[in-house]
Amino acid sequence: MAHSLAGLEYTGIGSRKTPANTLKLMQKIGYRLNNLGIRLRSGGAEGADSAFEAGARRANKEHPGPEPLIFLSYPGFLGKSGITFAPNSQIQEEATRSIRDLHPAWDRCSDFAKKAHAT
Repeated sequence: MAHSLAGLEYTGIGSRKTPANTLKLMQKIGYRLNNLGIRLRSGGAEGADSAFEAGARRANKEHPGPEPLIFLSYPGFLGKSGITFAPNSQIQEEATRSIRDLHPAWDRCSDFAKKAHAT
């Protein structure tokens, strides 16, 4: 089925501690956007990332649409398959500086979250 929005992409990310009612909404959003032909780009983490992915994958089971692009922090992250990216140290340092300056709660992020943001 051709979609007028085919070729567009969105980033479906958020907190790993997203409330359950919000996760349900994110699943519905992922489902609807996938049905419109809009591809998910996400990180595969628990919580918000996985909710968007679940919605997009459920839509694909019912009628084929764009395959989600899941960028993993490292190979085998949470037992998932996806794309892994290992930037060189200079890129990693620049990304960390940028995210640190932009993130509203950087000081409250865990070490894992800080690394995940910068990859």
